[in-house]
Amino acid sequence: MSECNENTGTVTAQGTGMRWFRLALWLALIALALWFLTKIVATIVIFILAAFITYLLSPLMYGLEGRWKFFEKRPLPRWLSITVIYLLILATCAGLIFYIVPPLIHQFNTLTSEIPTGTNGLTNIINRLTEKYRQFPMPEIIKDRYNDLTAGLLSRSGEFLGFIGKAFLKFFMTLFSWLILLSSAMLVSLFMMIGLDRIKERFPEYIPRDYRNDANDLLLQVHKIFGGFIKGNIILSVAISIVTYIILTIMGFFSAPFNYALSVSIVAGLLYVIPYLGITISGVMGGLLGYMQTHNWGYALAVFLIVIIINNLIDQVMRPKVMADALNMNSIFILFAAFAGAEIMGILGMIIGIPIAAMIIAILTYIYNKFLAEEEEEQGTAEPGTGRT
Repeated sequence: MSECNENTGTVTAQGTGMRWFRLALWLALIALALWFLTKIVATIVIFILAAFITYLLSPLMYGLEGRWKFFEKRPLPRWLSITVIYLLILATCAGLIFYIVPPLIHQFNTLTSEIPTGTNGLTNIINRLTEKYRQFPMPEIIKDRYNDLTAGLLSRSGEFLGFIGKAFLKFFMTLFSWLILLSSAMLVSLFMMIGLDRIKERFPEYIPRDYRNDANDLLLQVHKIFGGFIKGNIILSVAISIVTYIILTIMGFFSAPFNYALSVSIVAGLLYVIPYLGITISGVMGGLLGYMQTHNWGYALAVFLIVIIINNLIDQVMRPKVMADALNMNSIFILFAAFAGAEIMGILGMIIGIPIAAMIIAILTYIYNKFLAEEEEEQGTAEPGTGRT
């Protein structure tokens, strides 16, 4: 009997040791995988962008293959539909390069030439304020503090305007790096679109049979919420860019033409997805560029107000209609996602961090509604039968 107990204890100890060994092995493999992923961040970003592009272009591809009424009788084969889509994208990019890039380069050259003039304008303003200030009798200690402050402003005004010029240049350099990254993602997306049906067919095989229905429901829910969020923000960003450019151009008929209307409009559209911070940056940028061009604070204020008002009007009028199917994300969470993305990947991470956060929220919302909410309802219906009041 004692030998049997000893053998049983030995087998139990061996089984426990084997379980701990497997756990340690899995943890080591996970740590190794995470370490490997940190070494290929650029590749991961390219594939995430490629999957995102495929997600956006797949409805157009299936439409050309027969889902749209116009192509029901004459559907295009897969290779031809992808060719048509990419030709349209290339034509759009060529048009943007032809019509937008030269004006942006011209605006940058204009900005670099106006920085010294803008510095002199700020210097003159500070000097005029100093002359008026000296006419009033005040304690010497206050005058000394004021003199130190104005001296600091005079010495730093040129640095500040130079910083604006460098930020403008950095924006265009970052935009160029985005284009290279986007081109690589477009190439990967091409192969994803070719094999998209095969991916959809093979995907359920990697999910246990008992959970396939739940996984399908989850994908549909994520598609509805995430797709609505992406579609809505793209529409709103484009609308803000177009309307801002039109209004700033019209303003030029009543005063001096605003030389940086295109740049400010593009920045306003790109930063729209970041609540509060995006509208502030684009408004301040427009105001500063307006002052550097005209040396008129009234003109700068007009540009600032136009950018702010257009953002708020479109946000109040269009957003409730366009974002009806999207998840209503909290502004604080969007800011957190934007800052976290910026810390990891810079400006590009700030932009793509928000849709990734929207997808995560959509998944968590589905899990809560599917499991936790049902349990709460069951507990709520069970309480009356317990006899408690």
